[in-house]
Amino acid sequence: MATIRKRRKKDGSFSYLVQIRIARRGQPDYSESKTFSKKSMAVEWAKRWELELASPIGVLTAKWKGVILHDAIERYLHEFADGAGRSKRATIEQLKRFSSARVKIT
Repeated sequence: MATIRKRRKKDGSFSYLVQIRIARRGQPDYSESKTFSKKSMAVEWAKRWELELASPIGVLTAKWKGVILHDAIERYLHEFADGAGRSKRATIEQLKRFSSARVKIT
């Protein structure tokens, strides 16, 4: 799942690039990368993320981390609620207008 690559910087020192890629059936693909100055930090981060992503909803949780609820509702309206009735659309629009819809999904 995780790949760690040693990369040489312009100044001659090294950095470590960690890449995590996951593709599972029935779940969206997930990829993330991060660069560290020490290999031990890169290995620790990779282990921690692999453990978190191993849970059944880990990939979905990671993909939605930091997304605002308002944006998620907007996406739902455009992608899935095209055939919804007037009452359902009105209720979803009302949820979108609430001030609590400006919170981040964690």
